[in-house]
Amino acid sequence: MTRHIGIVWMVLSLLAVSLPLAAQDDACRPMLSSTPSQLFYELWLTSGSVNTSDLPQLSVLSSYQQLGQSALQEDNYRVALDWINPGIQLGLELIDDYQRMGYAAFQAGDLAAAQVQYQRAVAAYPALADLYYLHGMVNAGLANEDEALADFTRALAFDPQLSPAFHERGMVYFRTQSYTNAVTQLSCALQYSPNDISSYHARGWAYDALGEYAQALADFTTVLRFEPQNVLAYINRANTYRHLANYDLALRDLNTALEIDPDNVSALNNRGLVFAETGDYPLAVAEYSRAISLQPDSSTPYINRANAFLEQGDLFSALYDYTQVIFLEPEAITGYQARARVYVQMENYTQALRDLTTAVRLEPNNADLFNDRGLVYSQLEDYEAALADFSRAIELNPTNPALYNNRAWVYLKLGDAFHAGLDFARFGGRLEPDMIVIPE
Repeated sequence: MTRHIGIVWMVLSLLAVSLPLAAQDDACRPMLSSTPSQLFYELWLTSGSVNTSDLPQLSVLSSYQQLGQSALQEDNYRVALDWINPGIQLGLELIDDYQRMGYAAFQAGDLAAAQVQYQRAVAAYPALADLYYLHGMVNAGLANEDEALADFTRALAFDPQLSPAFHERGMVYFRTQSYTNAVTQLSCALQYSPNDISSYHARGWAYDALGEYAQALADFTTVLRFEPQNVLAYINRANTYRHLANYDLALRDLNTALEIDPDNVSALNNRGLVFAETGDYPLAVAEYSRAISLQPDSSTPYINRANAFLEQGDLFSALYDYTQVIFLEPEAITGYQARARVYVQMENYTQALRDLTTAVRLEPNNADLFNDRGLVYSQLEDYEAALADFSRAIELNPTNPALYNNRAWVYLKLGDAFHAGLDFARFGGRLEPDMIVIPE
C-alpha cells in the first residue's frame, strides 16, 4: 500500500511537540496528542491510496488508539501497552502508535521495549526531531551515552532550536565529566528557553564541578528568584558555599531548606557535611543519624557518618556503618574499600584482604584497590603478592609516584636493590615513607 509519507512528515513536523521527559507538570509530558495520528488518518483516507477493505481495520485501529491513549492519560502504562500493541499488529503502523508504545514502555520501566518502539518510529519516519529526542532519552536511561548524544544531535539537525535536546546533550556531557561542554550546551538550552529551571540547576552543577563558583552561585540564585521555595536550589547553593569554605552562608541556606522541608534527607546530609568540615563531629553524626532514620535504604548518610566516627576514633561504629553500606550496595566497591581500611587500623589484615579482594573482583581496573591490597599483603609479609599488586597498580596508573615508592620498598624487602633504585628514580629519587605502611 503506497502512502503519502512526505506530506505526513511535513504535517507532523509542524504539529509534534517536544518536551523533556523529566517534566513534572502533566502538560509537559512527551505524549503526543491524538492530532498528528488523526491528521495522518485523514490524509491517508483522502489520498486515494486506501482500499475500502481497509476501513473495518481502520475503525478497529481507532478504537485501540483511543483506549491506549485513555490508559496513558491515567498513567496506566501496562494497560496502554496492552491496547496499543494490537493496533500495531494490524499492520496499519501510524507514528503515534510507535511513540505511544515507546512512551508507555519507558514509563513502565521497560527501557529495552521503549528502545525498540522508538527505533521502529525513527526507521519509518527519519525526519522528525522529536523521535530522535525521545530515542535519545531512552538511550540515556540505558546509560548508552554516546548513542544518546548522537540522537540529541540528530534532533537538533532537524530542529536547531529544540531546547530540551540542548539540555540533554548538556546532561550527557555532565555525566561523562565533560563540564565545559556541558556548560555550553546548557547555555544553548537557556538561550531558547530562558525560564528553564532544570537547565539553570544543571549548569550550576557544571560550573561548580569546574570550580567556577561565582557562576554556579549565580545560576542557583536565579532558580531561587523564579522559585523562592525551591529546596534543591538552596541545597545546591549551600554546597557551592561549602566548597568556598563559606560555612555560615552554607548553613543559612541549608537551614532555610529544612524550614521549607524539615524531613529533607539531602539537606540533613549536607548540613552534616558542613558540621564535619568545621570539626563538629558530634553534630555531624546527629545530622547523619536523622537522615538515616528518614531514609534507611540510602548509603550516603551511612558513609558520611562512618567517616565522622573515624574522625572521632570510633572504629567499631565506623565498621558497623560501612557494613551497612555493603548491605545496601553489595556490587559497589565503596563499602568494601572503606571497611578494609578500618580493618587495617584494627590490624585485622585477614579481613581487610578479604574485602579488598572482593572490591578488586568488582573493579579489576582500579589502581587504588591494587595499591591498598598491596599494602595489606606487605603487612602480612607476603611480598611477592604485594609486588604483583603494586605492579598492576602502576600499569593502571603509571604517573602516580606513590605507587613506585611502595613497590620500591617491597623490592628492598625482597633484596632487589637494583629494581628498588629504578623505582625510586622514577619518582625523582625521593624517599617518602609517609606514602606507605610497610613493616620494618
